[in-house]
Order: sequence, then structure tokens, then C-alpha cells
Amino acid sequence: MVYVQIFWGFNRFFEKRLFITSCLKYLFILFLYLASSRVTSQTVSKIELNYSKSDVRVPRVVAKTPVALAAYLTKDKTTEKEKFDAIFAWVASNIHYDWYAYFSSSGYGKSDITNILKHKYAICLGYSNLMDTLCKLSAIENVTVYGYAKDELFDVNDSLYIDNHAWNAVKLDNKWFVYDVTWASGRPTISMTKWSKFKYDLYVRAFKKRTLQKQICEKIIKTECDTVAKIKRDTILVEKRTFWNKVILKMLSKTKYKFKRSIIHKINSDYYLCDPDTFAITHFPNDPAWALTNKHHIREFECDSAFYHMNDSTYKHQERYGRYCGDCDSYLSYNDLNKYIRLRDASALNNKRNLFINVLCNYNICSLKFNESKNHEDSLTKVALLDTAIFYNDVVKGNLRKSFSNIEIDCELQRNKNRNKEKALLDENTIYRDFINKHKHLIRTQHYSVKNIERLFRNCSAQLKRQKNRIYNLEHKEAIKNVKNTEEKIRELTTKTLAADSTIVAFDSLILDLRFQFNLMQMQVNKNIDYKILQNDSVFGPFLTSTYLRMFGLDNYKKPIVLVRKDINRNKWNYIKDLDEMIFNKVEQWEKLAINLFDLIQKRNKLAENNFKVKSELVRRGKLESSVLMQYKANMLAKNKDDMCWIKSAPNNLYLTFGRFMFFLRKQEEAYFCIERENRMEGWRYIFTEKEIQRRKRKYRNIVINNLRVATKQGHIVNKEKREFLKKLRKERREAAKKKQ
Repeated sequence: MVYVQIFWGFNRFFEKRLFITSCLKYLFILFLYLASSRVTSQTVSKIELNYSKSDVRVPRVVAKTPVALAAYLTKDKTTEKEKFDAIFAWVASNIHYDWYAYFSSSGYGKSDITNILKHKYAICLGYSNLMDTLCKLSAIENVTVYGYAKDELFDVNDSLYIDNHAWNAVKLDNKWFVYDVTWASGRPTISMTKWSKFKYDLYVRAFKKRTLQKQICEKIIKTECDTVAKIKRDTILVEKRTFWNKVILKMLSKTKYKFKRSIIHKINSDYYLCDPDTFAITHFPNDPAWALTNKHHIREFECDSAFYHMNDSTYKHQERYGRYCGDCDSYLSYNDLNKYIRLRDASALNNKRNLFINVLCNYNICSLKFNESKNHEDSLTKVALLDTAIFYNDVVKGNLRKSFSNIEIDCELQRNKNRNKEKALLDENTIYRDFINKHKHLIRTQHYSVKNIERLFRNCSAQLKRQKNRIYNLEHKEAIKNVKNTEEKIRELTTKTLAADSTIVAFDSLILDLRFQFNLMQMQVNKNIDYKILQNDSVFGPFLTSTYLRMFGLDNYKKPIVLVRKDINRNKWNYIKDLDEMIFNKVEQWEKLAINLFDLIQKRNKLAENNFKVKSELVRRGKLESSVLMQYKANMLAKNKDDMCWIKSAPNNLYLTFGRFMFFLRKQEEAYFCIERENRMEGWRYIFTEKEIQRRKRKYRNIVINNLRVATKQGHIVNKEKREFLKKLRKERREAAKKKQ
């Protein structure tokens, strides 16, 4: 025993030792894993926006001049990325978008750096110029990129005629990155005003609280119906709309909701040093080299289906990285003249429809040539430069006049697309309305069929009451002596009563079977109606979602609306797939079954009365006892009572079916109302979009008109300079000629 205890003690000791050893081994493996992961996280660094509060909060005195601001932001910063992050963070958090300038008729905003720093407002070009200035003062290579940005009116495969945006490209650690500080400063969101939000919530509450479950409690019929003493508890869906709910719906059904543009002024790092492929989904430059991707033509940008599938997570999950770009590096070595020539030629090769960038480049070339002419004293060179400036100025005015037609074409394309969207939705909803009207007619028809069944019940109940009175009035005849009986007569009467008894038994079993089928079919019809009501909600419920989305300017080409409409079509086909088989054909079969059942009851009762007369004749002839006749009469009364009790329970069950059909009909009417409301919302969206198109048309036309004035004024200055120079030159020549004479 002692040896056993010693062995057990050593065994426990070694087990504990092995356990401790294995734990230490696993802890060592875990330590190696964490160490390796730490090393990996240090070697693979993600590009993120890093800044401090001091980079965002700069004293006002310092922030008024770009030199002082750049020096303050880049103080104690060693790497290019640290300097750039500080500049980006300050601009994105302190400069607000000038929506007043954007929505003004001229479309001009503050582009002068001093005014931007003074008022803290700018549009995209002002943001880009400010980043250029601050980066240049910080010895960072930064370039303003002109190009196209997809807005709320753009749809895949649209044609772009006008460049509408400006952003930047920056060179950090010999790699080029693209970013958009304008969108990083906070993009606008459309939301309802507080009063409109309150009205809409009130409308939704009044609209949704429209139904409840009404229970039919257990109800004792009559004490004489011992076989069916109670009706089962059941529930039906009935409309419960109070008077005030009706008033609210009537007041708010045609109300208009007001929306506002709200901007959260918070740095959005989604557009900081973006992945070029992700950035190219919404941005495309006039010079394709600045895209840093393999897209080289505007048509690739217009047809890119990635914009359709784009959502907020697209930018959230992007992998930021830069790219080497030889064309971008060579661009830095160009002088201003060659930069404008390269931008003009690349834009013309990329998109000939866009004349705005052509005008900008030619105007700047004209200004450069004119300023260069001031530095030349040689008459031939000076006149040649002035003639070149006049030529480019004439090209500018010619392109500006041509741009009027491009603006008209672009506006007409957008208007046609807007009309087609509205027409497509109205045509599609017309099909749905016809579909609803058709099924409303079919539901009413089935409702009349149920009423016909109820009428059959009433008629049968009246017939059974009359039969009951007739049964009570039947006489109990006694046997009469000295009745002349013949064998043929007795055989005939006996055969009749036996055949009638067997037929009545067959009728009874068939009636019980038909009753069971009738009740079962009624349960199936009620169950199928409830199921189809739920399917009806799945079909027409998305109309409310679609209506709500249209309030915010979305249309049939936008992905949220398209997905909702797909759900409507898919649920519609699932809804109508077996609708006839489950409800309409079932109700017809149910009605035919009721007609056959009541005809069979009537035939059986008539046969039973005739059989009673035959049995009564046999009693009179002494061939049948009167007690048998009395028992037969009691059986007739019992069957009459059983039929009456079954028929009395049926109207309450039919009431359930009535309620379901009426609720089904109201569902169709509410679906019709939802479609009408969506059409009304689409009309409001169409009007809003039409106004926006007209506003942009006026804006671009005013920009062209203002640029024409500027170009004309510059042309006058250049021509005046040329005339004065030629006049001075002729005067000098005349004076020189006079001296020679």
C-alpha cells in the first residue's frame, strides 16, 4: 500500500511538471507570434492622414498670409508627408465651400488666395489654388488638375460636354498621389427640414396604424343545437382608422416636403491620397496622364459601371498608394506656355466636345504672349507676339461662341433623359395600376361568390324550417282492419321504402363528406387569403421605400431605386404565380360544392318525406308497426336539427371570409394609393431636376457671356497696344526720314 501511494505521488508530480512545461511552450509560441506580427505591422505601413490640433487651429493673424501660414504649418515637420498632412488638414477643416457662389448665376467664386484666407470660403478651383500655393511655399510639388466629376445628375453612359471640377496631384517621396481637398472638407447631404420631417413621421404613423386583429369570441348558438354548441375562436384583420387618422391622411396626402442641404464641416479622409483606380471612378482629368491609371479617353470614364455599384464603403476600404508617372515628372519641367499647350492638346484629343478648357488655355496663352511682347523692343518680334496674342484671343471668342451650342446640347440631353425617366416610371406604374384594377375586379367577383354561398345558406335554412313544420304536421296513422292488401301492392311499397332507405343512407354519408370538404375548403380559402395578403404587402410595400427615396432626388437609374424595383417585379411574379389556383379557383370550387351540398340536402329531405308517406301506407295496411314510423319521424327531426345547427354556424364562418376579402380589397386600394403617391413624388423629382438643369444652363451661359466680355476687353487692350506701337513706330520712321532729308 505504501508503494502504491509513493507511485501515485510521483505520477501526480510528473503530470504537473508536464502540464507546466506544455503551458510554457504554448506561451513561448504565442510570444513569437505576437513579436512577428509586431514586426510585420512595422514593416507594412498604411498611408493615413496624421495631424494634430495645432495643425488645425492656427492663429488668425498667421492665417491671413500664405507665407506665414505655410511656415507655421510646416514648422518642426521633417518629411514631405508630415508637411502635406498639416496643410491638407488645415485647408479641409478651415476653408468652407462657397455654396452661394456655386448657385449664383455667374458661377464665379473666390480664387484669389488672399480673399480665400480672409473670408475662409472658396469653390473647387480656389481650394486647388490654395493647396498649390501652400505646397509650393513648403517645397512640395503640387499640381492643379482640371477635369470632370460625376454629380447627382450623372448616369452611366452619359455624355460629358463640360468639365466641372478641379482637384490636385501631389508628389511625395518620388510618387504621385491624387486627392480632392474640396470633397474632403465635407460633402453636402440632402435632408428634410424639421417641419417636413415632423409631417412625414406623422403621415407614416397615421398610415401604418391602419389595421388590427379583431377576435370572434366563442359564442353559444342555441341550446337545441347540442351537436355544435360553440363556434371556434378565430381572428380576422379589420381596418381601424380613427377619425383623426383619416383627417391627418387627407391633409398630408398631397403636402409638399421641403429639403435642405446640410454640410458637416468635418475632415473626410476618404479623398486624402486616394487609390488612383478608386479615385478614377468619380474623377477624370482633361489630361489623362493625371489620372495615374490606364484610362486614356473620356468614354472609358463615362461608361465605367463601377459608378453604378459605388457606395460609401468603396472609399472607406481603398488601399492608398502612389504611382510613378514619367509624363507627370516631365510636366514639372515645362514653362507656363508649354503647360497650357499640353493641357489644351490633351483635352482636345481626349474630348473635343469640351471647349471650356480650350478657352482657358488659349486665354492664358494670349496673356503670356501679350506680357512677353512688353519685354521686347524689336519691332518684328513685338508685332509678331501681339499678332499671336490677337490670334489666340480670336480663337477664344470663337470657341466661346461655339460653346453656346454645346451647352444647349448638354442641357437638351439631360432634359430628354429626365423626361424618359419620368415616362418610364409612369408607364411601368400604369401596368401596376391595371394589374391592381384587374385583381380588384376579381376579388369583388369572389366576394359576390361568397355572398351567393351565404344566400344559399339562407335559402336552405328557410327550407329546413318549412320542412320541420311539415314533419311536425305529419300524421301517425294506425293500422286499419279489413284493408284489402294484395301481394303486388305490398311488394311494391316494401321495395320503395327499402330503396329509399338505402338511398337516404348514401345521401347522408355523402352529405357528411361534402360538409367536411366544405369546411376544409373554407379553411384553405381563409389561409390562402391571409398568405396572399402578406405577399401583397411584399409586392407593394417597396413602393413606400421607392417613394421615400424619390424625395431625395433618386431616380430609376440609381442603384437603390433599381434594387427596390427589382424586388417589386420579383415579388409580383411570385404573387400572381398561384393566385388563381389558391383563391379564385378555390372559391369557384367552394361555391359549386355548396350548390351540390344544398341540392343534395334538398333531394334527401324530399325523398325522406316521400318515404315517410310510403311507410305510413304500410302502417295503415298493417305491414309495419307505428313505433317504427314514429322512430323514423324522430330521425327526420334529428337530421333536420343537425342540418340547422350546421347551417347556423356557417354564417359566422362566412363572416371571417367576408372580412378577409374586404381586407384584401383594401390592401389593393392602398397599393393603388401608394402607386399614385410615387407618381406624384416622381413628378416633384422631375420638376426639381428640370429646374436644376435650367439653372446650370443659365449658369454656364452666363459664364460664357462673362468670359466673352473679358476676352473682348483683353482683345481691345492688345489691339490698342498694337495700334499705339505701330503709330509710335510710324512716327519714329517719319522723324528719321525728316532727319535724313
